[in-house]
Amino acid sequence: MFLAGVAIVQIVPLFMAGLLPRWSVSATIITLASNAAATFGEPFVMKSIIGNAPGPELGHMIAINGIAAICVLLFIAAIRLGGYRLTRTAFAAAESRAAEARQPGR
Repeated sequence: MFLAGVAIVQIVPLFMAGLLPRWSVSATIITLASNAAATFGEPFVMKSIIGNAPGPELGHMIAINGIAAICVLLFIAAIRLGGYRLTRTAFAAAESRAAEARQPGR
């Protein structure tokens, strides 16, 4: 449960940073740096929560969080290359209004 919560807390900001209309590269790098710092602190937090019970080590957490970040970044790259952004541009809004005006029956 702990690892699932950490994954959500780390991946959602990375996803949002990649979709920002401006400064997305900087935001993504900052988010990756904070995720790396959190990953190195994860074993200590997990040990304080579950005690001496067996669990994943630092290498496992690096692999889990690293692969998740790579998957998110590949997904973001694919949809950004397709033209998706978090906001509509003025050009897209004007095209949308023009398309609606051309439809018969309106």
